[in-house]
Amino acid sequence: ALLRSARLLSWDDRLDEALLRYAHVLADDPANRPAAIGHATVLSWDGQLDASVAEFGALLEQNPGDREIMLGLARSLNWKGSHAEAREVYNELLERDAGDVEALIGVARTYAWSGELLQASEWYGRCLAVDPGNKDAAVGLGYLDLWSGNLGGASRRSADVERRFPGDKDAQDLAQSVRNANSPWIRTSADRLDDTDDNQLSMLGLSAGWGTRRGIGLTVGYTHYAMQDPVAEASIDSLFATLNLTPGRGQGLNFRLGVDRAETSTGETNTDPLGGVSYVWGLDRRWQVRGALQRDAVRYSPTITDNNIKKCYRDEPIGKGVTINRPSLLY
Repeated sequence: ALLRSARLLSWDDRLDEALLRYAHVLADDPANRPAAIGHATVLSWDGQLDASVAEFGALLEQNPGDREIMLGLARSLNWKGSHAEAREVYNELLERDAGDVEALIGVARTYAWSGELLQASEWYGRCLAVDPGNKDAAVGLGYLDLWSGNLGGASRRSADVERRFPGDKDAQDLAQSVRNANSPWIRTSADRLDDTDDNQLSMLGLSAGWGTRRGIGLTVGYTHYAMQDPVAEASIDSLFATLNLTPGRGQGLNFRLGVDRAETSTGETNTDPLGGVSYVWGLDRRWQVRGALQRDAVRYSPTITDNNIKKCYRDEPIGKGVTINRPSLLY
């Protein structure tokens, strides 16, 4: 009865109470395998991943080769961020049974959560080859499309999963993530830089954007730069619009148009067009190749370079061990 109530409490997300019940069972019967597995599992759900890994590891020493314990250990390792170690455990299971669906899903998730999207897609595909109706693999592929910028693909997969698994929480979570990615957004930014030559830069920005299910997004924004060095002050008001195209596989093509108006403390003004085109190709979530041809408000404005404030933007050491390399400040 205690074991059953512990399970019910854990499924109801009352994790502290569940842990106490499992502990009572284990106090009376330390060799109770289901209680020990349940306790280690709930520890992982409660975010106590080091403790969970330690308990699963001890259980595996007592029960070598136990599939349920190995799956629990691999999940906890993956949630902890030890993706390679988790993959080793899953691969041990696959050496015994190449069609172990839970292990196939587990390997896919180790790659997905470490940002290796192409490998994750391959392993989700292996799972679907064994079990074509597997919900976890279908949902996982939807997230891969979303993370790689393929909003159209993510939307199609999400709709298919919701149709095949109505009311399923994982399907609903994927659908909500896709809607959020397509929803309008507003973003503010503020930053300040100082260097040892008394050059100062402050930046205030406001931008808004929205996307579509076809992988097309539009961003509009305004940024105000205020710059000062020992002999002069300058400011720039920059307006811009960006068209973002994301066909998928981490690819992105961006077209940017805008104008900046610069003014110095001596009353000089200057207006420049800015914009250009940039392309990014994502090998996975960690590695990207980028290329751009564009005119930037900060780096190229004559107002700034004439007043020597360009020192703030060179990619070189300034001050004591500080290197300025701030692409977030550049358009």
